[in-house]
Amino acid sequence: YSKGLIMSDEKIVLTDNVIDGETLRTRIGDTLNRVTEIISKSYGPFGSHSFMSNRGDVPKFTKDGFSILEKIHFDDLIAQNVHILVQRLSQGLVRETGDGSTSSIVTANALFHQLKKMSLIDSNPKQFSTLLKAVQEDLEFIIEEFLAVRLEELSFEKRLEVLTNIATLSNNNDKTIGSEVARIINNTNAYTSVTVEASPYNVTGIQEVIKDGYSAKKYKASTPFILKNVDENTIELESPVVLMAYELYDIHYAWIEGLLHNLSNANRSLVVIYDNMDKAVQEKYISYIMPNPEIKLYLVNSDSLARDENIDRFNDLSVYLNCNPLEFSKISTDYIPKPNNVLGGCGLFKLNRQDGSLFVKGAGTIGENINKFQDYLYKLQSEYDELNPQLKIARGAIKSRIAQLNASFVTIFVGGSTQEEKDNNVYLVEDSVLACRSAIEHGYTLGSNIAPLFATRILLEIVINQTFPIKTRTMELVDSNNDLMVAVLNILDAIIYAYTRIHKTKPSINIPVEEKDYTEEETKELILNNFQ
Repeated sequence: YSKGLIMSDEKIVLTDNVIDGETLRTRIGDTLNRVTEIISKSYGPFGSHSFMSNRGDVPKFTKDGFSILEKIHFDDLIAQNVHILVQRLSQGLVRETGDGSTSSIVTANALFHQLKKMSLIDSNPKQFSTLLKAVQEDLEFIIEEFLAVRLEELSFEKRLEVLTNIATLSNNNDKTIGSEVARIINNTNAYTSVTVEASPYNVTGIQEVIKDGYSAKKYKASTPFILKNVDENTIELESPVVLMAYELYDIHYAWIEGLLHNLSNANRSLVVIYDNMDKAVQEKYISYIMPNPEIKLYLVNSDSLARDENIDRFNDLSVYLNCNPLEFSKISTDYIPKPNNVLGGCGLFKLNRQDGSLFVKGAGTIGENINKFQDYLYKLQSEYDELNPQLKIARGAIKSRIAQLNASFVTIFVGGSTQEEKDNNVYLVEDSVLACRSAIEHGYTLGSNIAPLFATRILLEIVINQTFPIKTRTMELVDSNNDLMVAVLNILDAIIYAYTRIHKTKPSINIPVEEKDYTEEETKELILNNFQ
């Protein structure tokens, strides 16, 4: 639409908000150049710090590429949109690995300027996009298959050494923090939940707090019946009996009352976890049980089960505690469930006003019940492994559930002489943690950022020589099509140029290929020997 008319005595100039493709590419290129110029100064262990200040905020120094990227501002609308896109791409990488935002942007900028010269972008952008995606998939395959090292293949000591190096590189070469983070992560499993927080105390260094048990922060004492007549902020019950129910109705209250009587004689408590309570049950609870502290009944309201995710976690907890959740609304007055068929328990139950519920040593994880529990865990882990890696939210939800069932939670508290120093150290420790967790899940590569460069050179050998018995997506697309073959060679050449320019390293791979049919093992040995 028209932005307006500018009138003068000599002429009328019509202005609008439409620009041609060449101008757009130039603006994108200029924006990427400027972003690269700013954040590349912080690149690597010898990069410089940037001073950042907002009105009203405490100014700070940082050399974290993503933090700098977030604070850059452009007045131009196109530059703003390019900046937002770069932030989103970078944020995905940082969330996955904790680092790499600077190197990825710097490399992407060089790659953009090389690739925009290709005529295929204008003549057939969809085909170009397909080729680029195929090259990316092939490079990921080569890195994972030939250049990556899996941590589970290493001894405990070697794994600790590797994690220390990774953690140290990710926090700007602070080996003290790196070694501490590596020690913590090396003692966890792949599903352990690790969080990083600033320490509330005036301390330096980092300390970890390991929490055992199934933590359900949203499972809190029923309002307004918080912790019965207990004044303390937290209660602890040893070896309570646990009943889980989707709904509590008045018609079944007598059954719970009888159960309570038997448990009181045995000096045991009953914890009832439910989603919905009938009003009549609430009234009886208030009038009869609340005034009698000797009756050891604790009602815990579960998170709303309206969402599938909450139902999944409710069912997870039932397996952990070896409970069979009751659907009271479907039970007739003629049917009274047998306690042994529905009740579970745990070694220790903690209930806190703020932190919710914690169940330690669930009955489902010990004794004769452990096989059922292990089968349930294995099923969840299979679901996680089979999910497309691109579905990060779905995979993250399952991973969190596995961590809860494994009763594995670690909180790292980070110290510092001032709050600003603590906050800055938190970022560094988070980067180290994410990098280590990424290495545990995906493996790591010799040569770090140089690995994609060597992988590109290997793919170039495969495309040109067509000797190795490796099926690649790229070769399927360019088979018998010289134009597409040229386009692929240009893409690979652009990637090599971009990485060589940034990392000042030229890949001198000349794999000694004989005229014979190679097995996959022989191919892997050739590539690995050359790469090392």
